[in-house]
Amino acid sequence: MTRQGRISISHIMALSSQALLAVFVMLAAVFWPRAGEAAMLVPIGERQSADALQWLEQEQTSLLSFDARGGAFIAIVPSNISVLRAVRMGLLPIAADGAICRSDPPQEVNNEYE
Repeated sequence: MTRQGRISISHIMALSSQALLAVFVMLAAVFWPRAGEAAMLVPIGERQSADALQWLEQEQTSLLSFDARGGAFIAIVPSNISVLRAVRMGLLPIAADGAICRSDPPQEVNNEYE
């Protein structure tokens, strides 16, 4: 604060940059995929699905789902370093729930009453 009791522009800029950093850290904590869990990897910019397939092959991981239109896919992330490799290849990793992403065959329902 200045002597007149007003906040200067530099203080406002500092506070807004700290607020943006805090928001980024909280979003990263919520949406950053953890090792061994499922992640949706979305190609950024002009990336093609071939880059996604290259990442899958390089990381030797399981593909759970694939969106042919957008090129996004859901896969198990083997390690934290593999998430960073995905970012380097132009893929945005977002944590996903692998249990709802799998396409398990429907189970037979027993309707008999005992």
